[in-house]
Amino acid sequence: MLFIALPLVSMFSLALFVVFGYVSYKVLRDDLNGKVEQTADINARVLATPFWYLDVDNIESALNAMARDSDIVAVQALGADGTEFAHTGVSQSELADTLRLSRRVYFERNNVRHDVGELVIYFTEERVQNLLLRRIAIDMVLFGLLIAVVAASLLIANKRSIKEPLNRLLHSIRMTKHGRLRRPVEWNSADELGLLIREYNEMVALQGQSQEEAQRKQALLEATLHNIGQGICLFDQDLNLMVWNERYIELLNLPRDLVKEGTPLSDILRFNGERGEYGDVSIQALISDRVAIARRREPYRMERTRPNGRVIQVDHNPMPGGGYVATYT
Repeated sequence: MLFIALPLVSMFSLALFVVFGYVSYKVLRDDLNGKVEQTADINARVLATPFWYLDVDNIESALNAMARDSDIVAVQALGADGTEFAHTGVSQSELADTLRLSRRVYFERNNVRHDVGELVIYFTEERVQNLLLRRIAIDMVLFGLLIAVVAASLLIANKRSIKEPLNRLLHSIRMTKHGRLRRPVEWNSADELGLLIREYNEMVALQGQSQEEAQRKQALLEATLHNIGQGICLFDQDLNLMVWNERYIELLNLPRDLVKEGTPLSDILRFNGERGEYGDVSIQALISDRVAIARRREPYRMERTRPNGRVIQVDHNPMPGGGYVATYT
């Protein structure tokens, strides 16, 4: 979001600054032109006399007064034939890059207009340009501050509206790596991320219900397994012990350090053979024979008498995925 919003805000703000800069320049330029026009109009009327070009001292004083304006660089007074007779300010050779404004000097007698000369004012926009540059510099500083504030706001908003809920969501998902139930994510928003989290919370709720039901059934199964009168054991497809109950240990009188998950069938057979459970036989041959029977994936029933005289019936039933379940009665 930051990489999309920030350029858009920057371009929009820059466009506004450009527009405001142009408007400011136009206003300043219009003010300058209006001021010079007003100066020219007033002085052209004041100096309008039949013999104005004869009162040179008075006219030069008026020209000097006009030239005190920092925007005006030179003022000319021209006679009726266009000849200059009074001048103040920079020389004619320095006026090439200046702006020029002229007003005819005339008077009326008997409703007849009599032109007696021309007043010419030369001025520049240097002050306007310098003022505009200062404003642009200030605007650029403000623009930079605005972008910094917008970027900081977007970063905070990004962390608040995207990063934080995503971190919560990932934390909940990773909880399963540690064997814990996923917890609902505490977040509520109307955007797509809020919708995703709501869907996830619904899934977690259903998963929690399913897992609770599975745990309940597993507890019931374990209670049944350990309270049944028969001895039960389950070996996987590699013939390693996976499940057993207490009655299995009691009937076969097996040590508890031997009966544990992953114990191979051959180890249990060897233990029984070494303590004489199977009589005077070759232990290795017996192990090979019993392992071969276990791998046939065929059900069978057998009885054997333990050295203490107890007769045990063994029912062997193969499982579809490999391995078998045996009951001892």
